[in-house]
Amino acid sequence: MDPLVRRAASNDFPYLGQILWDAFGPKLRFFVGMDNARGARLLGDLLEAGAIRSHVVRVAAVGDQSVPVGLCLIRLPDQDAFRPVPAFRAAWRHFGPWRGLRAFAGLCLCDEPARPGAAVVSLLAVAPEARGQGVGSALLRAVESEARAAVPRLHVLSLDVIENNAAARRLYERHGFRVTRTHRLPGPFARMLGYRAYDHMEKPLA
Repeated sequence: MDPLVRRAASNDFPYLGQILWDAFGPKLRFFVGMDNARGARLLGDLLEAGAIRSHVVRVAAVGDQSVPVGLCLIRLPDQDAFRPVPAFRAAWRHFGPWRGLRAFAGLCLCDEPARPGAAVVSLLAVAPEARGQGVGSALLRAVESEARAAVPRLHVLSLDVIENNAAARRLYERHGFRVTRTHRLPGPFARMLGYRAYDHMEKPLA
């Protein structure tokens, strides 16, 4: 059965925190440490506190199950998706003032503002047990449909993929995304995040 995509609800947040941590935890370990449970709670708390605005979050569930198995964010140019003050408060609650500041800095690196004429797909993640079941494709189809509804105000759908994420790159290419430029990270950032470069990919909507 095809996954169903809907907007996120408050009862999704604990599950989404774990899905996000499973996908992005290795890239955040320098900032938030090695405690998997704490990292997942922090990411769920970002949604609960409104640091990541729920109106931009789409979740996928398989069949009639209510538990989400995947999520992504769709950013339109006029949408406010990331709120720094609630994010800092959440990091402070989980880690205290000094570690919290470091965690907050890492979270800010994940925020990618939309540019005029473009919708941005970010933080696409699928639970490990649901991978290979069409969840990522269902999310991409859903957000592309939303973006196309905004044409002609929007003309492109964009996303970023890190250099060593071959599975994600293949998924995006199957959906018509192509690399438009490559960004190289400075040495210190590459060591902190665990990768040296990422590609910017775009799909025309017209």
